[in-house]
Amino acid sequence: MVLPMPSTRIHRKAWDSDWAVHCLTFSTFRRQPFFPGTQAADCFLHALADARQACPFHLFAYVIMPEHVHVVLQALPGVAMRTILWRLKRPVTSAALDWVAQRRPDFLARMADVQPSGKVAHRF
Repeated sequence: MVLPMPSTRIHRKAWDSDWAVHCLTFSTFRRQPFFPGTQAADCFLHALADARQACPFHLFAYVIMPEHVHVVLQALPGVAMRTILWRLKRPVTSAALDWVAQRRPDFLARMADVQPSGKVAHRF
């Protein structure tokens, strides 16, 4: 009997459970210190405020470190965690890439992720 390979994606039933509290960590690309000053941290704080308006959640704590962020939050009933994550991470990445492209284009090389197909994507 051949068993199917397990999915590489982890599915947790409790991920979207009402009133579950989540301790999240977001790391920068290759754990590079992209948060040493105020620019990237300000982007994250704006995204945090916007996300709380768009998909309500209780925010208990956050810490912004040079190469990662910790957030402790609780989604309100009916709010999907994937939506919260998208609203937190996507705007920060977009703003950071725009800022770097305009003001420090030489820094884009540190953010480059070369795919097996040869396509280059820039990551925050």
